[in-house]
Amino acid sequence: MEPLQLTELIRKVRAGTATVAEKELLEAYWNQSVEDQEFLTGLSEAEYSGLGTTMYQNILQTIKTKEDTAAGEEAKVIPLSSNRWIWAAASVLVLIISVASIWMYTRNPLQIEETAFGNRREIMLPDQSVVVLNGNSSIRYAPDWNPEENREVWIEGEAYFSVKHTKNHQKFIVHTPDNLQIEVLGTKFNVSNRRGITNVVLQEGKVKVSDTESTYVMKPGEMVSYSTTRPLLMPQTTNPKVAVSWKENLLLFQDETLESIADQLYDSYGIEVDFQDTTVKKELFTGSVPVDSVDLLFEKFEKLYQTKITKQDNHYVIH
Repeated sequence: MEPLQLTELIRKVRAGTATVAEKELLEAYWNQSVEDQEFLTGLSEAEYSGLGTTMYQNILQTIKTKEDTAAGEEAKVIPLSSNRWIWAAASVLVLIISVASIWMYTRNPLQIEETAFGNRREIMLPDQSVVVLNGNSSIRYAPDWNPEENREVWIEGEAYFSVKHTKNHQKFIVHTPDNLQIEVLGTKFNVSNRRGITNVVLQEGKVKVSDTESTYVMKPGEMVSYSTTRPLLMPQTTNPKVAVSWKENLLLFQDETLESIADQLYDSYGIEVDFQDTTVKKELFTGSVPVDSVDLLFEKFEKLYQTKITKQDNHYVIH
């Protein structure tokens, strides 16, 4: 495993965003590293004492080589495989990093708040900022925030943030699973991360949205969309009331396709919609209904698009 890959994996585990497969990968690599300590046999005292420093220098050289190559510069690579004890150094360093990171993670676990389908929760953060979680969503954050460090939250699903400004202008940063970073000082905004797409809608204040390559400073009434398959920060004008209507127990749609509405109903409320008449999927709908009156929404669909809709539990079929 490459050092940078290992670092990213440990970061995810510490942040509480690692998948089950990623946790198993780290555990397997840990176990393999322990077994590989047999390579230490036969090292001199001088070689053993210099293991950490040597491997650290080689990792820095590897990183610099990649950076130089990306910049189009000619890079010199130091061969590592010729020295058996350098590989032992790698194993030792992996153990040091892993032990330190896992120890820090277990000593300072993140607070996790979750909602089930159709549920909403209001959560008070350590700085008195407020987060409202939509259904089928979660956030993670440290239970105590150091006033000298950034306030950080990790989100999956959808949430509305009302962030308090601090006297020392402490940054508030929201992280999404696709590595989008939303930085604010004090503002109100909505973040939705569903089906691999992140939408950020700014209601008040100012936020800076960044990915690995670009940054965009949003203004109120704008939405920025981002996905790993379309890695461009694409701002557009929108009506924030539509994006945050769920917070007021209202389903509000403006020129949304029925297919998009069906996706939203499933993502937040677990309501399944089966389109047997696929031509209806692209029909546009504008209107609103209370969250607890979803049947009324489908009644509107029947009248507007001259379809027959049947229901069984949380499953609607459009014929």
